Amino acid sequence: MSTSFGVPTSQTMHDVGGILATFLKASDVVVITGPLGAGKTTLVKGIAETLEVTGVVTSPTFVISRKHKSGAKGIGLVHVDAYRLSESSDLRDLDLDELSADVAVIEWGAPFVEALHCDWLELFISRDEDGEPLNIGQEKTWSDDDDPASGVRAISVIGHGTRWHDVVPKIENELAKLLAVNE
Repeated sequence: MSTSFGVPTSQTMHDVGGILATFLKASDVVVITGPLGAGKTTLVKGIAETLEVTGVVTSPTFVISRKHKSGAKGIGLVHVDAYRLSESSDLRDLDLDELSADVAVIEWGAPFVEALHCDWLELFISRDEDGEPLNIGQEKTWSDDDDPASGVRAISVIGHGTRWHDVVPKIENELAKLLAVNE
């Protein structure tokens, strides 16, 4: 079971990534699922900034994977977009299981991650796609009438495996604090 949190702005989504990064260790795997324009790359930018990795984070849609070398904190980041992958072996071919000094963040990786790793953190991001408010008790604030991808996002955090058993409640606690300030 997970709790859904309302994320009212793109800056807040970036900040959510920053909070998540404080709990990440080398060799962790994070899987992000959400529709186009949900804020997946914005969240990864927050992770990257907090980890202090090198390079500019952009969506790896066309290159499948981007590696950002470690900076001052000593943990690198591999950002993968698995949308165009067709099977688990495609993800394994990226050698993500050999990244002992990096965090792997995989967009659209849910169908493949179990074959790669036994412990992972899964994030689901949803957004208002039909003009109806999300059922998270918040008004629309990330809204721009000229941008159909705007609106409040809902994010859920689910841990898979023993690594995340005690960590997910701590993440949820920190997200609740952040989002209470940003309401």
